[in-house]
Amino acid sequence: MTPGKVSLLMNCYNGEKYVRQALESVFAQTYSNFEVLFVDNCSTDKSAEITSEFGDKVRILKTPQNMSLCKARVFARDFIDGEFFTVLDIDDLILPTKFEKQVQILQENPALGAVYCDTIYFKDNGEEVRAYGDKEMPSGNLFSQLLSNYFLSLETVMMRTSVMREHNLYFSEKYNVSSDMELFVKLSYFAPFQYLPEALAKWRHGHVTESITQYESFPREYEQLIEDLSEMIPDFKNQYASEIRRLRGVIENMYGVAAWKKGENDRAREHFRKALGSGRKYYVPFLMSHFVKFPTYQKMRSVLRNI
Repeated sequence: MTPGKVSLLMNCYNGEKYVRQALESVFAQTYSNFEVLFVDNCSTDKSAEITSEFGDKVRILKTPQNMSLCKARVFARDFIDGEFFTVLDIDDLILPTKFEKQVQILQENPALGAVYCDTIYFKDNGEEVRAYGDKEMPSGNLFSQLLSNYFLSLETVMMRTSVMREHNLYFSEKYNVSSDMELFVKLSYFAPFQYLPEALAKWRHGHVTESITQYESFPREYEQLIEDLSEMIPDFKNQYASEIRRLRGVIENMYGVAAWKKGENDRAREHFRKALGSGRKYYVPFLMSHFVKFPTYQKMRSVLRNI
């Protein structure tokens, strides 16, 4: 492990549309001690060719066959050489001082397991909005908060590699759509996080189209996380009963939305009803599912947000 080095992981499958912009944002960093582990997930376009233009700081790792996103990340695990580790999807960006400021915080606070910052949600048409804005975001032991109300965005987090290795933490192949949540929740159990109140990353809105199958994967993986944490933490289900109850509300709401999207309003309401014990906010989808189809509800929510 090289002291001070940042290992940045990028996974790519046919990402020629955005990969140059993403890499340019990395090479614009004011902090120069970094490596890029670029997983070429059997792309058939010019992604790898574009990436090779960026020189020796980029290590291109070609998978033997096309893999799921999480399996491709696992493929790169043994190549990580940096004291610090971060991930950037090829359609997202980081701002020039991200590495410098996050490394400084981690070096000045050796007990920290990770540091995270604000991010900017943006669209290709130029629209932008900060994720956290003026909210007072937490630092310290975030395990309970992340378990019950997960709020991190992958591109904002930089981790200390030694903590990951000490506790054998990395992306797990059991997860796909929520592998980052699984990693960060477990990491937060063992080490504190610090918030850097500055937007130093950008997440491209609209580049992911969620199918109903993918949407149903989230609650299933959240249920898996509860079981994994039960094995990892003694007396977990009793010690964190209130956090689990809130997470189960999220799970039931997600199952409800997936059913509503398929037009199964009765089944959707069964899930929303189960979620009601976790929070009043679930009354809205529960009631609206009696009267409108899901696309109509989505449009209504969009209009209300813009008022």
